[in-house]
Amino acid sequence: MNNSIVLKDFNFEITFEEILEKLHLPADSEYIDELNFVYYKAIKVAHPKAYYAKCLVSDITQDTVCVGDTKFTSSTLANRLGDHEYVFPYIVTCGAELDSIIEKGANILQDFTLDIIKEHILFDCKRQFDEYLIKEHELKGIAGMTPGSGTQQLWAIEELKPLFKLIGDAESEIGVVLTDSCLMLPNKTIAGIIFNSDKPFISCIFCPRKNCEKRQAEFSGNFADGIH
Repeated sequence: MNNSIVLKDFNFEITFEEILEKLHLPADSEYIDELNFVYYKAIKVAHPKAYYAKCLVSDITQDTVCVGDTKFTSSTLANRLGDHEYVFPYIVTCGAELDSIIEKGANILQDFTLDIIKEHILFDCKRQFDEYLIKEHELKGIAGMTPGSGTQQLWAIEELKPLFKLIGDAESEIGVVLTDSCLMLPNKTIAGIIFNSDKPFISCIFCPRKNCEKRQAEFSGNFADGIH
């Protein structure tokens, strides 16, 4: 059993003007009142969290790697962790509290506004979590991989199940649920493995999917060609 750690002391800041800009709405929009309701309610109840462990890396083959007592199948992950002694499996979430402030599906604009706020909080929390890991564990830098990011060949999304089991009881500790279909709830949640590195690893370079708003780097090769 890992000595997993829960982090809850995160700060975040998003202005109402930023929300309007993301929605492409003017300051005198007829929807201001209903958007204000979502914004101020979200700011009041939001409680982002992180849950992680420090685990030993062992038993690496061409296609598998053991992290702690858990075996993962991914040739790219195995290749990346070949010279690492420890890694950091993690889950970071915007917080389940945000899902309770409005009735989902009752107002499409409010739903979209809440998703924008949740995503902003998630990325702000993840940035602070990365900085914490670097300082706390004296890392020279970090890189990471997440199941389901890129293509199924890179690291299958089904590997979220052993990842969650490795870290601990995410539902009781930070309110994150992993469904049978590997959907993480709340929806603005990210999970993966972070490792010490002075070179970033961005799985987008292996993903040919077009028009992806989450893309961080251009597609530069085919995973099947063995570009690791």
